[in-house]
Amino acid sequence: MRFTTDPGKNDSAGCCGRCSDEALHAEADLAGGRLIAPQIDRTLFGRRFKNPNPGFEDPAFSRVARWLIERFCRDGRTSSFGMLRPLRTSAAVSSPTERLEALMRLTNGTLTSLTWIGHSTFHMQIEGLGVLTDPVWSPRVFPRVGPQRVFPPPWSLEQLGRIDLVLLSHDHYDHLDLPTLRRIGPKPLYCVPLGLKPVLARAGLCRVQEFSWWDTLCIASLRVRCVPAQHFSVRGLLDRNATLWAGWCLEGRQHRVYFAGDTGFYQRQFEEIAKVCAPIHAAILPVGAYRPRWLMGPVHMDPLEALEAARMLDARWLVPCHWGTFKLSDEPLDEPIEVLGQALRDGSSGRCRAWLPVPGQTKYLAG
Repeated sequence: MRFTTDPGKNDSAGCCGRCSDEALHAEADLAGGRLIAPQIDRTLFGRRFKNPNPGFEDPAFSRVARWLIERFCRDGRTSSFGMLRPLRTSAAVSSPTERLEALMRLTNGTLTSLTWIGHSTFHMQIEGLGVLTDPVWSPRVFPRVGPQRVFPPPWSLEQLGRIDLVLLSHDHYDHLDLPTLRRIGPKPLYCVPLGLKPVLARAGLCRVQEFSWWDTLCIASLRVRCVPAQHFSVRGLLDRNATLWAGWCLEGRQHRVYFAGDTGFYQRQFEEIAKVCAPIHAAILPVGAYRPRWLMGPVHMDPLEALEAARMLDARWLVPCHWGTFKLSDEPLDEPIEVLGQALRDGSSGRCRAWLPVPGQTKYLAG
């Protein structure tokens, strides 16, 4: 589907302005079987989504339980989720929005900015719109008992200025943080994968548009495209894979930014995203929470896989995310960026360059 909206108008449901169902662009003709689509099972509990990769191995609860027991026996109760040294944060005195406004005046509005808040949360300015990805400002990613945040958010929500668009990749607590979404409030448009609209509605957020893979939404001069990811969803005891997971591509007149959300490495997925979304100026790819590989491998890329994905996407810049903020797996918090940095020094990145941000740092894409 392709949707069109005027950001200045809302429909009676408060969803996303004027929306009309049309056939997706020819390059995304699913009826022709040219692009991958999520698979769907009908069960006694309702619709369940599946990854199209025939080699995908779901991280079932029994496998997660095995990992937790092994880690408890190896490391003890507290050490495996213990905090490491905090990352250095940006020492800039002005907010990303203030700096961007000054630079926009110098570049006639053609600048795009990316600011890393932590984990998978980025603040972007693109085509004059303020965008947040998987916003998490909470101190823990699961109420009271989840892993604790290692460093505080470098910018408050208020410092970011107007937020027009919020992109959510899936329902896991380290990506869909309802306390943060309630703070952001109902004014932005929330773009979510299939099945998540009721979750946000229960939090009082009604400007929500659901997407399947390859659906698009046009907001003025910005096209928002939902793209595939290899992952899974679960938020409660009986809702495993009841909602879809996805990445996003923001396509403006000057720049295209791909946000992968959470994903394992699937070659066909990245080949098709490159074909439909090129040229990609910045690819925000997850690089952390990848050990042990027998459990995390299908759903989380490691740094070298992220580098390979960036090469397949022919991205100008690799921007790592999903690391250094919450202790979610066995590798040290700073290992992903060290491995990635070493690969870059070894010349393994090809034409792709990488921006390795500290929290609160902003990158500008010009020209």
